[in-house]
This record gives sequence, structure tokens and C-alpha cells, in this order.
Amino acid sequence: MRVFVWILCLVPSLAVAGGAPADGINWFTIGDPHSLAMAWFMLNFLLFAGGLAFIIRGPIMSQVRQRAERFEKLLRAAEEAREEAEKRQAELQERLDGLTKEIDELKASTDDKLEREKALIMANAEEEISRLQKNAEIALGRQRRSAERRLTAEAARLAFTAAHERVAQAVNESDHERLNDEFIANVEGEA
Repeated sequence: MRVFVWILCLVPSLAVAGGAPADGINWFTIGDPHSLAMAWFMLNFLLFAGGLAFIIRGPIMSQVRQRAERFEKLLRAAEEAREEAEKRQAELQERLDGLTKEIDELKASTDDKLEREKALIMANAEEEISRLQKNAEIALGRQRRSAERRLTAEAARLAFTAAHERVAQAVNESDHERLNDEFIANVEGEA
């Protein structure tokens, strides 16, 4: 690239120096208005470029340094951000693994609790069924005894009514008087 720049700088100088190629290039001769000295032009240019570089070198180099420092800071910040992101990702992955483990533990615990609750509900239901069966058996026994008593009472009433009707039909007025007299005699004998 530098060679290319030097060639570009020399070509206009050669063109300005003029002179036919047959005459050769006037390198150092001064005074000929038609043939300018090429070396002096190049020397002037080099002095000008060197002075310009010397003057501009300080501000340009400080800007280049500042820019390099800024890029270096940006690269360090990017590296720190990348390390922080990797660290955060590792933490999040560890937390995610922990949460997965915690979810599995909670699921297992919940399953255990559900099984215990199911067993407890089944035991309570069986106890309640047993209690209800006993209560039903007791209630049925009471109702059966009550029905038996009512049937016995009804049977006794019907038997009494039937006996009363038979006695009423079998006993006439003379039997009635005779029984009354016997009763009175028994009562007087005891008194």
C-alpha cells in the first residue's frame, strides 16, 4: 500500500517535471524553465509530508490511542458481560435443575400424601359403613320387637274379643247369677 502511495505521488511530479524521455529526466538542474528538477520536487514533497506527519502525528496518534483504549474497554466490557452471562446461565441452569428436583420431590410428596389421604378416607368410610350397618341392625331389631309386641297385643286383643264373645254366648243369665253368688261367697269367706 505504501509503495502504491509513493508511486501515485511520483507520477504527477514526473509529469510536472516535463521533458521528453529522450532528453532524460532532469533530476537536479535548476534554472531551466522548461525542465524542472524532479529531485527537488520530491525532496520538497518529502519535507512537506514529513512536517505534516510530525505536526499531525501527535493528535492523530492520541486519537488512535484513545480509540484503541475505547475498543479495548469495549472488548473488556464485552468479555466481562459474556463471563457474567455465562455465570448467570450456569446459576439459572443450576436453579432449573434444583427446581426440577424440587418439583419431583413435591410430586412424590404429594403422591404420598394423596395415598395416605385415600387410605384414611377409605378407613373412615369403612368405619362409617360398619357403624351405619350396626345402627340399621339395631333399628331393625327395635322395629321387629315393636312389631312383635304390637302383633302380640293385637293377637291378645283378638283372642280376648273372641273369648269374650264365646263366653257371652255360652254364659246366660242364670250362669251369670250363679257366678256372682260364688264370687260374693268367696269374698265374704276371706273377709
